[in-house]
Amino acid sequence: MRDVPELGWSLASRFHGKGFATEAVRAAVAWGDVRFGPMRTVCLIDADNLASIRVAQKCGYEVFEQTSFHERRTLFLERRGVQPDPSEPASNPDDHLTRPAQCFDVVEQCNIGTECREVPKE
Repeated sequence: MRDVPELGWSLASRFHGKGFATEAVRAAVAWGDVRFGPMRTVCLIDADNLASIRVAQKCGYEVFEQTSFHERRTLFLERRGVQPDPSEPASNPDDHLTRPAQCFDVVEQCNIGTECREVPKE
């Protein structure tokens, strides 16, 4: 996908199933909608990763293409930016964060070719 912002996420397995990924993705797309205006974004998810597919769908992403990536069945999902309701007051993109400090405690830093590790608490 050229010229289309792509969203991705990863959490340490001990934090799976707690809603952190959904909260983080919702925060990211809300921030993008406010900062850059409504725009199309995509994500690429392994077809067997049902948890991430559910996270994407909860955040407004829909499958638009199936392909193969590194010989694995893969889904492309897209989200069209949401136009704000003009009758609603302008929102602060950070208003919906309920656990901002805790979210940062569970994020892993990953670099291509290296192992992921949990970011230490400060």
